[in-house]
Amino acid sequence: MPVLEFELKHDLRRHRDAVHTLAVNLESRTLLSAGQEGILMVWNLQTGEIEQEIDQYFHGPISCVTWLFQNDNGPNSFAAGFADGTVHVYESSSANGPFQYVSMVRAHDGQVENMCWDGTHCRLATVGDGSIQVWCWTNRGPYNLLAMSCATEVRSGTLVSLVEKPPRKSLIARTVHFLDRGSSVMISYLESHEIHCYGIEPWTLKWTKVLPTRIGDTCLSDSGGFLFVSNLTNGVDKYALPTMERVDSFPHPIIRNAILQVAFAPAANLLVVGGDDGFLRVFDHRTGKIMHHVEHAESGFEVRTITCVEDEAGCILVSAGTARKKRCDVKIWTLDRKPAKVSGTHSDDRSPRPSPLELHSWIGVLARTMIHIVLSMLITLVLLYWVFSSSKELQPHLQVFVEHMYGGPLFTKTLSYDEIPAEWAAEWAADRAAHSDH
Repeated sequence: MPVLEFELKHDLRRHRDAVHTLAVNLESRTLLSAGQEGILMVWNLQTGEIEQEIDQYFHGPISCVTWLFQNDNGPNSFAAGFADGTVHVYESSSANGPFQYVSMVRAHDGQVENMCWDGTHCRLATVGDGSIQVWCWTNRGPYNLLAMSCATEVRSGTLVSLVEKPPRKSLIARTVHFLDRGSSVMISYLESHEIHCYGIEPWTLKWTKVLPTRIGDTCLSDSGGFLFVSNLTNGVDKYALPTMERVDSFPHPIIRNAILQVAFAPAANLLVVGGDDGFLRVFDHRTGKIMHHVEHAESGFEVRTITCVEDEAGCILVSAGTARKKRCDVKIWTLDRKPAKVSGTHSDDRSPRPSPLELHSWIGVLARTMIHIVLSMLITLVLLYWVFSSSKELQPHLQVFVEHMYGGPLFTKTLSYDEIPAEWAAEWAADRAAHSDH
């Protein structure tokens, strides 16, 4: 079996608080990172240098960003979703020029949880405050909104909603994806385990499925035939679309009940999952086996934010620290497409041995469980001791039990004969006589 080894290329230390979202543009070799600070960082993916800082802290933390790719190779553009429910669009007029603010729209009443882009129809889908919305966008002059059955012209770069009355639930809408080449859109809900799929033109509910677990994060396979779901319980599950039949699972220990992002690398056949213990797990999505562990930070730090892209050379993985006010660095990793040589003359398809980090995680879970059991037993014994010792009627029972078990008195106070019931005193005397005979 080929040995996978992600190589650390850059360690970017600019953020001072948790990083919530990452996005890579391979054409311009640009990385976007943003999070709790409300500051969006633009990085050079090749050199690791910071190219631009966009400060929008008065709109709150930035929860998601996505590139607005177009088929005509237009200017670099991206959208960012904020905690106050607004979506901002930025555009660069040249390949190396700075990004400029283009437009803003209030997309939701609450935080924009997630967004995705459909380059075929130039549409942006957003979810937040339990609702979904689909937006038309163009950066090529006035736009005639024929899809809305009207002749309204809007200025370049403006987002215009397509769904007049979007469905709304009093739940957390977690993720959104386009399906069927952009003609459908799918939304998932955290608490209710629900997934809804809607046709866009016209807007109709196509199907609804309920999963057996909560939905923390999701990602689509390259063909759109499978959905990977981080279940917040024991790992990641793989479902077939649109039946939502679970076809595989990728288990890993979860220490904290926190959302871990997932990313898919189809050419390398890899599924990458964020971690709450300092490192990422890399699975072979075909077999479900753990192929590699990428150590972002020492054990105990959260690295829940990730993204993964592929080019001709190989796979590029980006991970970011998510612990508040702690390790908030962004790391860029690369994996050469050429497999590494395996030492020795024999290889097989047997499962790889667990790494020390994996064993450390399981040992930690087992140790916490044992400590919980021992503490529960100690508390129970202390309560029983208090109940028995505080009752004069129960003290003789406890005294006899301790005498039988340990051969010594429990109470320093000497009980008078009158304080002991006659029947128990007789039984006690008989027991002592039997012991003295032996």
